Amino acid sequence: MRNAVLAFAANSTHQAEYCIKLVNKMQFKSADPSTAGKNEEAKLVFYDIEVFPNLFLVNWKIEGEGKPVVRMINPTPTEIEELMRFRLVGFNCRRYDNHILYARLMGYTNEQLYNLSQKIISGSPNCFFGEAYNVSYTDVYDFASAGNKKSLKKLEIEMGIHHQELGLPWDQPVPEELWTKVAEYCDNDVIATEAAFHYLKADWTARQILADLAGMTVNDTTNTLTQKIIFGNERKPQDQFNYRNLAEPVHYLDGETKSFLAEACPEMMAQTHGDEGSLLPYFPGYKYENGKSTYRGEEVGEGGYVYAEPGMYGNVALLDISSMHPHSAIAEVLFGVKFTRASVTLWKDESASNTKLGTKSIICWMGS
Repeated sequence: MRNAVLAFAANSTHQAEYCIKLVNKMQFKSADPSTAGKNEEAKLVFYDIEVFPNLFLVNWKIEGEGKPVVRMINPTPTEIEELMRFRLVGFNCRRYDNHILYARLMGYTNEQLYNLSQKIISGSPNCFFGEAYNVSYTDVYDFASAGNKKSLKKLEIEMGIHHQELGLPWDQPVPEELWTKVAEYCDNDVIATEAAFHYLKADWTARQILADLAGMTVNDTTNTLTQKIIFGNERKPQDQFNYRNLAEPVHYLDGETKSFLAEACPEMMAQTHGDEGSLLPYFPGYKYENGKSTYRGEEVGEGGYVYAEPGMYGNVALLDISSMHPHSAIAEVLFGVKFTRASVTLWKDESASNTKLGTKSIICWMGS
């Protein structure tokens, strides 16, 4: 009953902070480490933090319109432990907020939290806690597709909701009379995080499908989930990757590869290609040297050729090739037959779920 009682306390209109403190003192049952932690029955809670040299603020709210935002000013480790029993959802929390929460759980002071925050922001190595990544239930920024990976402020503008700036120096102590102002700013980010979660519903569905296919959690990254689906527990899948010189014709394919391509790319395999009668398409004039690709003397980027003339233009057509990268990966049997077949299965799930799951995932691994 702890989560239900805590949620009831948090819903208090005028005395939420006082009620939460009372709940934290209640003895519900003896601690059982084997069953501690979040579960799928726990409520979704959206949260955000602010860190200053003298102030650590954790604001959170239970999912749902009209639910109040709870402000925890300089919370104790015990209060953080209670908060972690919920299914926490943050924005870019896997790489920041989770680690600050975990540090407070271990007893870090405000000054130590501030120093840790500065290390994380500056990209300092060895400043993350392995266990902290799983503090959250999921990370909105992390599950957002490539086109939606924007700052929370940009998403606020895109969604047409209130955007608020703080205007205080982050490296200076905050006068106590301004703590409420910081709390109001943090309230806004909590509300925006919940709005972004629902705004990116399609991306959230894709993440859930990926997690289900991989047998992992929605808090795992897209890269990790895709790796698991395609490569399973294989530690060195690169040993089976298939690279070839695209300038050279192909006159032989082993039976397994030929059978797979006949099924996956029947139109391509129904004919030979070029003057050499190649089994696969080839591109005379292509070269890859010193880390650069050239085609007939023109340098092309690894993501494709770009030619531009500066200027302003109107009435411009946008022409693109649908799913070029995943089609190329399949046609080249890039991951070897075993793993490419797994990627095709993943891609077919894209059509079934009507998301960009397959395209995003396969391109992600081609890039890696």
